[in-house]
Amino acid sequence: MRFLGVQRPVKHRFQRLHDDRMVPVLDLSTADATFEESDNGALNGDITPSGRLTFSKSASKLREFVNFPFLTDKELGEWIVQTRFMIILRGAPGSGKSYIASCIKERYPTAEVCSSDDFWYRESGGREYRFDQSRLEEAHKNCFDRAEAAAIRGASPLVIDCSNTRAYEVRVYTDLARRFDYNSLLVTPQTPWRFDVDELTSSTQHRVPLEMVRWKVRQFEPVYPIYYGWFWAGEASCNPVTKTGLKNPRDSTEQIIADAYIDFKAILEVPNARTQLALACGFDANIDPIKLASYWHSAVLPDFGHPPARREVKPSRPHLTAMFAANGKEPGANEYAEKRSVVEALLGAVQPVNVVGLFVTKRTVGLRITLEGSQQLDLWNSDDDAAVGPDSPSVPRPKGCRAHATLALAPGVQAMVTGLDVLRIFDVEASGRSDASQVPLPRGILRELLVSPSNPTDHPDHVFYYQFSQPRLERLLFAGYY
Repeated sequence: MRFLGVQRPVKHRFQRLHDDRMVPVLDLSTADATFEESDNGALNGDITPSGRLTFSKSASKLREFVNFPFLTDKELGEWIVQTRFMIILRGAPGSGKSYIASCIKERYPTAEVCSSDDFWYRESGGREYRFDQSRLEEAHKNCFDRAEAAAIRGASPLVIDCSNTRAYEVRVYTDLARRFDYNSLLVTPQTPWRFDVDELTSSTQHRVPLEMVRWKVRQFEPVYPIYYGWFWAGEASCNPVTKTGLKNPRDSTEQIIADAYIDFKAILEVPNARTQLALACGFDANIDPIKLASYWHSAVLPDFGHPPARREVKPSRPHLTAMFAANGKEPGANEYAEKRSVVEALLGAVQPVNVVGLFVTKRTVGLRITLEGSQQLDLWNSDDDAAVGPDSPSVPRPKGCRAHATLALAPGVQAMVTGLDVLRIFDVEASGRSDASQVPLPRGILRELLVSPSNPTDHPDHVFYYQFSQPRLERLLFAGYY
């Protein structure tokens, strides 16, 4: 059976890091002392009368299969503790999910682990696993209710330790994550037997019948996000603020929006820019800059400027879209999800991008971004060659030239139009035409670009591009938005 790479992590050897951690580091050299072996235990784990987890596979055998970035990467650890992360474990009984959950709890004492198995231990006070198939729905509701309560508090990391083999089971939790601004990491164990029915059956702690295990394996479905991309940090977690010498990732999100709005207002204070944009948007040329600024509605949270009286578009966290997948319905979504670089990055990757300028058109306000190196270009899968008018080149544009982050939109305009405006800027630059005007501003040059209209009888489209003299380096998380 072939399983889509959406949930198929790449196997690596584990290497323990020796750097300073803000929370206790998972030291796998002591794992055998932490997780007891049992003659009839399992990878799923069981709770002994002493309250300790037991596994039929020794921890020494399991340790090489937990080389996940969320356990080993220091910077990602900062993001996980200080902002909100939900780690959704997926796999059949016996595949190693609960061992991973235990490792996460060891690495992050703040972790909240929610498991449907807990329901079956509840009535015996954790001493005996009392499974009752007629109460499955009740067990899963109990798990979800605990997860929802933790999400309301802002607990991080929030770990979901259930089989989650069907896409709809996963979406219950990704919907919860979206409601409370959590990053979702979907994790399948790296154990070689994770899809081996016989091995799983012999490993499962709770003596799950072979047919049930086979059914779970056959049920395993890929889960595609709405889109993939690089994200600025989201809402802060409820964890205490730590002093580690590293910048709180949430600070960068708030700072980039605040600074971008200052730059936006600086553009509107330039008389020619204000006049041309006002006329293009249907206002009097002498309109007050503050009133003109309110024409574009914030498309992000935190808000770009003041919250609009009404929102044309549901706001999202600032991000750079790498591919729109439409939950797997977009052409090429399957192939993109299978790429090794995508599979690896979805397990947690914080990467640098350069913000090189801010642009304003009658349609959009956005940040122009350049990607860093071949690794990011391999993750990039947006249409750089979309036709945008008479200035569109006859030869392919360079990969990644459409990279941007949407900040605000004119009424009735969709976010995807921001990428088309970036291509219009690129096409004018590539044509070699001189700027209509240039005005020095505190952080660079405001360039006025004239974009040829689709209808030859129309006036040129005035685009104002604030090109920064020094690119702004931002570190963003590559993830899926589910």
